[in-house]
Amino acid sequence: MNAHLEDLGRMSAEAVLTQWDATAKEVEDLGIAVKERVKSIATSLIELDGNLKELAETAAAVREKGNLTKLQIEEASTLSNALREACADIRKKTSL
Repeated sequence: MNAHLEDLGRMSAEAVLTQWDATAKEVEDLGIAVKERVKSIATSLIELDGNLKELAETAAAVREKGNLTKLQIEEASTLSNALREACADIRKKTSL
């Protein structure tokens, strides 16, 4: 009967070891999945960084265009004023 108890103890130990090994395998699989997710996130971050740089460049271009437009409006206003003054001077001189 003692041999049966030894067999029973050995089989219980093997069953426990099998369960622990299965659990360890699940933990390893989870580690692999986490590693793959981290790689995916890293790739997304690289793409996002490129997108943010593009947005910054677009914002700078819009700002530059706005400044150029402002200068053009100021120049047109200055030219308009100069033309009005010239017309007024001509009218004054010619009594028109």
